[in-house]
Amino acid sequence: MIQRRLLLPCISSIFSAAIAAYGQSPQTIFLPPVNLAATETAQIQIMSSAAAYVGGTFLTPCNAVVTFYGAGGSALGTAANFTIGDTRQIFSAQLPYASTGVSGVSTAVNAQIALSTSSGVFSVLAPPIPPCAVVYALDTHDTATGVTHAFVAGWAMFGAAFSTGIGATVVPCPYGFACEDIPASLPKSPENIVLPPIGLGPSETVEVNLLNNAKASPTGVAASCNGSVSIYDAAGSGIASAQNTETPASFKLGTGEIYSVKLPDASAPGAAPSTPIRAEIALAPAASGPPLLGTTLATPPCDLVFSFETYDSTTGITHAFVSGTTAQGASTRVSRSTSFH
Repeated sequence: MIQRRLLLPCISSIFSAAIAAYGQSPQTIFLPPVNLAATETAQIQIMSSAAAYVGGTFLTPCNAVVTFYGAGGSALGTAANFTIGDTRQIFSAQLPYASTGVSGVSTAVNAQIALSTSSGVFSVLAPPIPPCAVVYALDTHDTATGVTHAFVAGWAMFGAAFSTGIGATVVPCPYGFACEDIPASLPKSPENIVLPPIGLGPSETVEVNLLNNAKASPTGVAASCNGSVSIYDAAGSGIASAQNTETPASFKLGTGEIYSVKLPDASAPGAAPSTPIRAEIALAPAASGPPLLGTTLATPPCDLVFSFETYDSTTGITHAFVSGTTAQGASTRVSRSTSFH
């Protein structure tokens, strides 16, 4: 712990200097082209992940400009401008097929998100949250029913942006450390897994599934993933469902155990046909005792595999799906994936 505290001023200074430089040069996220049918609407949803960083200090709002483009490379409609702070609010920009100006059954469109923030000198007394830490999603959905047809998600901060098959979640780690760089000799801190916004149609259910794949440690400490799941509406307010009246819903998973949180559209406030919904997994490892033999901490192993999906409430057919893993032990890792329906 002493080593970590000594590193904090250095890490904070480095991040503060980088933030000032980043503020002078906007970063653009290029989302992949998708086919938009005459009966569909394309949608970008974006939100800050800053509120989920544990022990970090929020520095400055992020400016996001969302622009849709047609197959010929021309901008479609008017760009949407958002000022994104450290709340859990979801910002949405939509492109109905009629706005493409194309006659026919379908056309290809894509979108770009330009991120920028003000430069300045920031406090080094606490670890700063990376500038423009956001999570986003691009989807196409049925204009009448709100049912998702294509879905791709990602996350970004200045200097890094990931989407399609690489990025779907953000796992913030505190104290300026990358998750995978936290030494095994240091106690694990709480981590939040930020899942991307998903549009929920009137006939759909959203579900978060968790699985602990870890086995007992070589020293005999039983595996256990401890934490909670929260589901939020577009304004960033927590939602309780008939299945999980507790908000957030707590879990404790041993090896091979699965925990699920479901939310039917009827429980989600919002206007039809598509209601923005997002979820967050708070992972709070609990130490089971002091270091064994003076070498490693007796922290229960946790290898959490998670998924976030929407499906037809009647047939169970999946419409949108995103998954990932995070492990606690000698290191913490994150793998990300996205799927299309």
